[in-house]
Amino acid sequence: MPPEVESMGGAVIGEREILRNLDNVQRQQLPFATAMALTRTAMGGRESVMASMPDQLDRPTPFTKRGIAYRRATKRNLQAAIFVRPTQEQYLRYQVDGGTRRPSGQAIPVPTSNMRKNAYGNMPKGKVKRLLSNRQKYFSGTPRGGQGGAGIWERVGTRSRRGGQRIRMLVSWESQARYADRPFKFYETAYAAVRRNYARNLRDAVERALRTAR
Repeated sequence: MPPEVESMGGAVIGEREILRNLDNVQRQQLPFATAMALTRTAMGGRESVMASMPDQLDRPTPFTKRGIAYRRATKRNLQAAIFVRPTQEQYLRYQVDGGTRRPSGQAIPVPTSNMRKNAYGNMPKGKVKRLLSNRQKYFSGTPRGGQGGAGIWERVGTRSRRGGQRIRMLVSWESQARYADRPFKFYETAYAAVRRNYARNLRDAVERALRTAR
């Protein structure tokens, strides 16, 4: 399940104080005001999480940032949420919770220092497929003698008189990837934004709702 932070209207500081000072007509506006405050708080929490990503992750891409989303509250469902979309959650979960990532296929392709990376420090999309399509220059497997490990290798230079050719590894095939660190403080950042902003958002929303109800 994608990481998610929820806020429930009935459990947030500030509502009881406001209720004591409202008449029956004004109380009818409270669910609408609460939904508005929860939604605005979730929106702000999303912005806080996105703003924190460059400091916590190595050059997050625009696609990764767009993975942070929020769900609106309604007066019939007083819950708003900040969450990670399913596609981005597949890899961000390890930055949040740590753990061991296992391949969906046969192996995880991990670029080596010989691989030219894009501006975000990642292997360009579709690069493995393009390498494997050029069998004259690249091959996948383990070199003769078993040294160097399994991966995608590049043939470099010209063949020697003996028929040999220098090679270098561009991609390593890994059976799993371990994430001991948890650099992405998704929960901490989102909860801090909720605690910081909800009470103010609720007061503002109630005042606005009461003005429109008069």
